[in-house]
Parts: sequence; structure tokens; C-alpha cells
Amino acid sequence: MIVETGVARRSRPPAALARPRATRRGERVLEAIATLGHPTGLERDLGDYLERVAAVACDALDYLACTVYLYDHSDDAYYAEATAGVSPAERQELLATPVPARVLERLMVEEHRLDCSFYVPVSAPVWRDPEVCACFTMSATPAPLWPSGWRPGDLFFVPLGIDGREPTGFLIVDEPVDHRLPDPETLLALAALAMSCANAVESAHLYKTRSEEAAISSALLQVSEAAGTPDQDLLFGRASAILATLLGADHCAVWHVEDGEVALRLVVDALHWGDDHAATAWARGVWNEERGLRAILARGEPVVVEGLGRDGAAGGLVAPVGQAGGPEDSAEALVAHLGLSAALLIPLFLHDTLAGAIVVGWIGASRRFQARELDIARGVSRLVGVALQNARLYRDTTRQAARNARLYEREREAVQRLQELDQLRNDFVSTVSHELRTPLTGIKGFADTLLTYWGRMDDARRVEVVRKINTSTQRLERLVHDLLYISRIESSVLPLRQSAVALRPLIDAAVAEIESKYRGQVIEVRPPAAPVAVFADPDRVQQVVVNLLDNAAKYSTEGRPIRIRWSRQGALARISVADRGPGIERDDFARLFTRFGKLGYAPRAGHVGTGLGLYISKSLVEAMGGAITVRSRLGWGSVFSFTLTLPKE
Repeated sequence: MIVETGVARRSRPPAALARPRATRRGERVLEAIATLGHPTGLERDLGDYLERVAAVACDALDYLACTVYLYDHSDDAYYAEATAGVSPAERQELLATPVPARVLERLMVEEHRLDCSFYVPVSAPVWRDPEVCACFTMSATPAPLWPSGWRPGDLFFVPLGIDGREPTGFLIVDEPVDHRLPDPETLLALAALAMSCANAVESAHLYKTRSEEAAISSALLQVSEAAGTPDQDLLFGRASAILATLLGADHCAVWHVEDGEVALRLVVDALHWGDDHAATAWARGVWNEERGLRAILARGEPVVVEGLGRDGAAGGLVAPVGQAGGPEDSAEALVAHLGLSAALLIPLFLHDTLAGAIVVGWIGASRRFQARELDIARGVSRLVGVALQNARLYRDTTRQAARNARLYEREREAVQRLQELDQLRNDFVSTVSHELRTPLTGIKGFADTLLTYWGRMDDARRVEVVRKINTSTQRLERLVHDLLYISRIESSVLPLRQSAVALRPLIDAAVAEIESKYRGQVIEVRPPAAPVAVFADPDRVQQVVVNLLDNAAKYSTEGRPIRIRWSRQGALARISVADRGPGIERDDFARLFTRFGKLGYAPRAGHVGTGLGLYISKSLVEAMGGAITVRSRLGWGSVFSFTLTLPKE
């Protein structure tokens, strides 16, 4: 570290010595300017050009080091853009150290002017200011022996300006090879090089500005195309993503209000709100609080918050665009609360109602907005507002069409159901009429026989005819009883008296009833090792067992046994009835438990069924909380099983 006049500045290692060349500096500079060319508006091309300028300044003017600075409007400071003759470590330090515009103004005073350049000796009082010292390094090369020569720490620079306008940058040359102060030839050559560089930078900036304007027009066109979608979520996502990409934002979120509900959509989630803050309550609070988004954007214009530091300290203007004043404190506090250092708050209006907002934000270093970025914000606000109106209209129309379609479908299903019910009623009436006609025909026929041939019959013949009338009457009675029973079940008026009841007595009673009905029928009872009880209505359980045993006996070959067994299975009891009948096709399983669900198999002689027994059994089992199933194989027989719940302990 070298100290002059009590002020310390960063130093760099001494450079290698070189000899001045015989060729005149002015000629070398003019030749170099002719070979430099002009950059395009691309950042990369401009940077390469400035690196060549720095190298030319060293080579043509016989200096060991050179740095080129350009002005940054957003920070009101100059940044090093190119260097020559410095170490990589010093280059990184130079690139990261800005020179505020106010510092350059203090150096560009008349007492330091040399024609178009400025020479600030290390002994100048301005170096006593720490802010000025912090912006520049100084060479550690030993001072020359002669007192009138160049001293380490002297600053020699030339502004890059055109026609007296504010400089767009400046060029510093350091450590002359001959250790002498700049002579008139050096001043003229450096001024020519600076003028050429300033013209090139101005052209590059103009090209860049036009390119940015074209990019802005293209971006608004993209937003306009994205606004054509009727999907609100897709609209917000596309438009916000285009805006965030164009502005280089670190964070972008959309607040959307619909039917009083506040929703938050994260487009670029640099702050990880999706992990910690995206809860509905938090989003609603940010929108609805006294100084929240809704209050800040009430004027209808985009709001800019800029100049907040990394620690959230306010340092910039906050106001609705195009207006003086505004809710400065509220906007700054909100942006700081969101964890952003700068933000652009864009309102979204539906008709005249604030329906949401797009928040584009940056984190880290503070940011300055440009006028064209605010024009983009206004354009996006208008485009998205119109698109939101169209999307809502499309959505409402689509919803109404969907409601109409659902109503039509329900009406169609209702009509179809009524038609099915009408068909079922017709089928039921037809079936019942047929089932009633069979016993009634027998009764009427046998009665007519008695009336017609009474005198010609002996007593035995008359008893036989009367017995047949009685059989038909019993069949008719069973049919009417079953129909009334079904009516009570389907009307939910059949009383159930459920309680804990043992199965064995109920099964024994059912077996006895079937054995008395079917003389010679063998029924094998296979009880479990331990008694089993169920929670059910004992009368209904016995009726179900009777129906299953009756069905098995009716369609089994005479002489073949029927087997009944029951057991405990978890929280259920399972009762199974197995026969050795002809078996049932799997496709016919669904018809078994329907009303009058006969399959066409011939029953045992003298035992015609009504076709209602299995339907009644299924209804009773389900009413008691159980289920009934069937397994069958053609030629092997069938197994009907039903389950009931066990009593609670």
C-alpha cells in the first residue's frame, strides 16, 4: 500500500519496464483507429471492441495500463468494461468497483484539465476523500528520480463525449513508459482515440436501443397472442412469464380475485413462496390488508418501487407511474414485506373493477426502471384486462352450456328410467297375471269338472279332484303371500326384530320343514365345532334358510343329498347350502335373485315354485346387513351362501 498526502489507495504490482518507440504516437493512434472497426449492438461485440481500444491505448501511446469505463444510467455510476496491462485479480477488482458520477464530476475540474483530458496528480487535495480513493488503484512502481516526471498515484483520463454532451464513459491510461507527463502529441492522439471510441459506443447504444424497442414490440405481440386463450390460468401464466423473461425478473406472481376469493399463482418462484407463503390466508392478507395490493393499485396505474437495498432499506422513489406523490410508504413496506429489493406492481382490471395484479420483482441489488419498461407494464395491463374479460365471458358461456348439457342428460336419464320402470311394470303385471292364471285355471277347471260330472263320480274320484283344487289354492295363496311380502320389503315397512340368536335351532327347524315337504330327501347338517350366534331377526333367518333348502331340493335329482353348513369368518357368520343339481351358467347368475327369475330348469314333480324365493332371500339378508352369493358348475351342482354379522361382545 502506498500512502501519499495521508491518503491510502489500493496498489498494484509494478509493471515490466519498456522502451518508447521511435514512431510518432499520433501516427500509431490513427493507424490503430482505422483497424478497430465498429461494434454492433451486442454486449459481447461491444466488450470485445473496448478491449481492443484498451490494448491500442497502451500500445500506441506507450502506457503500461489502461481501463475503459462506461456510464450506467440505472446506478448513476461508471463501471469498468475493459482493461489492458493489469493482472487478472486487479481486473476483477476493477470490474466490481463502480465510480459514482459525483466522483467523476469532482475530478473533472478546470485545475486538472489538459486540453480534452484531465490529469490529477497524487498530491491533489481530492485524494484526501476516502470515497474518491476507493474508486481507483495506483501503481506500486517506484517514483522517478526527476521531480517533474510521472509519479505513482497520478490519474490521467479522457472523457468519452460527443459535442459537449455528458460523457458516456472515460478512458484511463496509467504508467507511461518514459515516466513523463503527457505531452501535446499524446493529448491529441488520446483525444482522437476517445472521440472514435465515443462514436462507436454511441452507435452501439443506438443499435441496442432499437433492438430493445423491437424486442418490446415483439414481446407485446406475444402477450397479445397469449391473451387470446380462454383459459384464465393459461392467460396469467403465459403473459406473466413473457413479462418476467423480458424484464429479467427474479420473481413473478399473479394475484387473482374471483367471487371474493383471492388466489395466488407463482410464475417465477425465486423466493419459494410455494413452500412457505402460498397459503390462501397469506395471499388474502397481502391483497386485502389496509395497505395491501388492492389499496396501492386503486388508482389503476402500475406502481414502481425501486432503490430498496439488500436489507430492505428504502432508497428510491415510489409512486404511481405518471403521477406525483402516491402511496409511497405502503408500497415500499409491501415490497419489503414480500422480500424484494425492487418491484413493478401491475393492476389487472375487469371492466372498472380491480380483479388482480401482476407483481414482478427483483432480489439482491437495487434496480432502476426505464421508461420503456413502464410502457410495457401499461400495455400488459390493458391487454390482460381485455383478455380476462373475454376469458370470463367464454368461461361463463362454457359453464352455462355444460349446465344445460347436464340438465339435458338428467332429463334424458329420467325419461329413460321412467320408460324402464314402465316396462318393468308391464313385465311384472304380465308375469303376475301369468303366475296367477295357472293356479286359477286349475281351480276353475276342477270346479267345473265337479259341477258337470258330480253325479257320475264315485267318492274316491271326487276326493281326488277336491285335493287338486286344494293344491292349486295353496299355490295361489303362496304366490299372493310372496307378492305381499315383496311389497312390504320394497316399501321398507317389514319389521325386523334383530337380536343375538344361535344359528343351530333355526337351521334345525328349517331342515325339519323341508324334510316334511320333500319325503325321502336327505339333508346333511354340518355344524361347526363351537356354537355360532348372529345378530339378526330369527324368523327372517329361518325363512332364508327354508328358501335356500327348498330351492336346492326342488332342482336336485331325487336321492341325492343336500348339505348345509355354517361357520365363523372374522366378524361374520357364513351359512352355505350345497346341492347336486344340474348347475347354473355364469351368465344366469344375475337373473337368480330377480323377481320371477326362473331359468327354465324343470323342478321336481309336484313342486312348482313362484320364482320369488331367492329374490325375497336376498332382500331379507341385505336388510339384516349381510350379503348373499352363489357358486355353481354345470353338472356338479350349486352352493348358495349368505353372511350375517356376529353379535357385539
